[in-house]
Amino acid sequence: MSLKSIAATALVAAALSLSALAQDTSSGAPPAHRYQGWGLAISYEVIGEKCGGSLSADDMATVRAFVASGLADAKRTDAAFDHDKFARDFRADMTTKYADARNCTPEAVADARKTIALIRERDRAR
Repeated sequence: MSLKSIAATALVAAALSLSALAQDTSSGAPPAHRYQGWGLAISYEVIGEKCGGSLSADDMATVRAFVASGLADAKRTDAAFDHDKFARDFRADMTTKYADARNCTPEAVADARKTIALIRERDRAR
């Protein structure tokens, strides 16, 4: 399986995880997994870095903490997968993507902001 296939699969899984994050938050039930969607959140961190002014310093701190905690949790709970390599490779792909300002769309920025708001809401509910 190629790295692009792995990344595409991980992106779909992470998107589904973030969808679950939204459902978990809106239902009032505790989330299935605290760091669900941490991999996709890497793309939101990169959006904040590459799409000038798209995310506040507080947004960046929230997403960075979520990614770091999610990575640490994933490594602790699933030692068989190389989470560091996934994070490094996915970050590189997203950095390349968002280095092109045409990819800094209002939709991409809105998705990042929405997810960060969901992360904060879920953390407050804990």
